[in-house]
Formats: sequence, structure tokens, C-alpha cells
Amino acid sequence: MSKKLVQFNITAKNMGRICWILLAGPVVFYVLINIVYSGSEGFLNNFAGVHSLTFIPVLLAVYIVHEVLHVAGGMIIGARFSSFKFGFDKTKLSIECHCHDEMSIRAYLFMLLLPFGVLTPLLSGLAYFSEVHLWWMMLTLSTSGCAFDLTVFIGLIGIPGHTRIIPELEGVNGYVYLKAAS
Repeated sequence: MSKKLVQFNITAKNMGRICWILLAGPVVFYVLINIVYSGSEGFLNNFAGVHSLTFIPVLLAVYIVHEVLHVAGGMIIGARFSSFKFGFDKTKLSIECHCHDEMSIRAYLFMLLLPFGVLTPLLSGLAYFSEVHLWWMMLTLSTSGCAFDLTVFIGLIGIPGHTRIIPELEGVNGYVYLKAAS
């Protein structure tokens, strides 16, 4: 593998800002829409109406499906299952999966955005047709959970899709880079 790096089109500082906006945006939108349509008392009733015994397992299932979709996307584009590494990030308190196979930017974007493209319409449909408030909450949290994926997508806009990379992010001198493939 070469030592070359592919530089993102936004700085690490701006990536952090974008990620926080994408993370908080759906939650703020959810709260505001609920308060506007239900009032503050209705919002609290909606929120309290979702039982923790159903909320936590469903949230874990959505989280696991999100990560499984990253792996499925990677395998669709030709990555080996053995190239995926799963770990727990103590600073973010999250389970993450990383792929260490060489791929094009286009393939990486497919793998990166597959959970957003599958879970968002699925949870939107469940929320709309079931009228169960739990699914609106899952849609909100799932969309927020895609904040990092969407931020990386924004940072890669403008880089030629055929560029070969190994999807490991590095931060150097205020910029974000991907390792270039040989």
C-alpha cells in the first residue's frame, strides 16, 4: 500500500460541525414538530407512552441492522467478510464496524449510505402506517445515527468516484484523509 492519502474537501473542524448539526437536527425537528402539533403536554404524553421495555430492544435492533447493512453493502461491492472489524469506541460509547478492503470511492459511498437508504424509508413507513409513536422515535434516532455517514459523504463530494481507497479515516494537520490504495 502506498503512503499517499486522499484529502477530504472539508476540514476536520467543519466535519465535526456538520456531524453535530446532522446528529442534533433530527432530534430538534422531532421535538419541535411534536410540540407544535401536540402541545408540550401532548409531547410529554407521546414520549412517556413509549415503554422502555419495548424502546431499548427495538433501538438495539435498529442499531444492529444499521451495522449489518454496512457489512451487506460492503459484501455487495466485493469486500470480504473477514475484512470487517467490529469494535467498541469508549469515547463515543458506540459499536462500530470498519472495512479494511481496497475499494473505489463510489463503492465506499454505497457501503456508507446503504443503512440510511434502507432504514429511513422502512422506519418512515412503519411510523406513518402504524401510527405508533415508537417508530417516529426510531426514525429520528436512526437518522441521527447516520450523521457520521452523511458527514463523510459530504466530505467526499468532488473526489473522483474511481479513486481507489482503503476506508480508514485519518486526521492530520486539521484535515481528514483516507488511505489511498496501491
